[in-house]
Amino acid sequence: MAEQNLFKWQKQNLFLDALTQMGSIEAACKQANIGRTTYYRWLKDEEFQKKMDEKKHFIYNQSIDNMVKLFECSLGAFSDLLFSQNESVRLRTATTVIKNANSIINTKMNADQYQEWTEIQHDIVLKALPHPENQENTQLLRKEYPA
Repeated sequence: MAEQNLFKWQKQNLFLDALTQMGSIEAACKQANIGRTTYYRWLKDEEFQKKMDEKKHFIYNQSIDNMVKLFECSLGAFSDLLFSQNESVRLRTATTVIKNANSIINTKMNADQYQEWTEIQHDIVLKALPHPENQENTQLLRKEYPA
C-alpha cells in the first residue's frame, strides 16, 4: 500500500510539473502517462487539490511576471515617443501601449488580480513619463487608468 501511494504521489508530481511547463491538462496527462479520468479522480483528493491550487497560483504569478516583462519591453519599443518633448505625444503613446496590453490580457481575472494588474500598469506608465509631477498629465492618466 505504501509503495502504491508513493507511485501515486510520483505520478501526481510528474503531472503537476508537466502542467506547470505545458499549461494544458491534456498535455500534462499525456506527459504523466495518465488518463483524464485519473486526473478527475485525483481532483476529489484534498491533498491533490491543495497541490493543484499551489501550481495554479505559481502559473498565474509566472504569467503576470511575463506580462510585466513584455509590457516593459513594449514601452522600450516606444521609447522615442515616450521621451518626446511633447507631453501630449508621451501621454498618447503610453495610453496606446496600455490599451493594446489590455486587449491581449483580456482573460478571466478575478477582481483582485485585475486590480493588481491595473496598479502595475499605472506605476509603469508613471515611471515612463519624464515629468509625472505635471498635474495635467497625471490627472489625465489617472482618469484614463485609475489605480
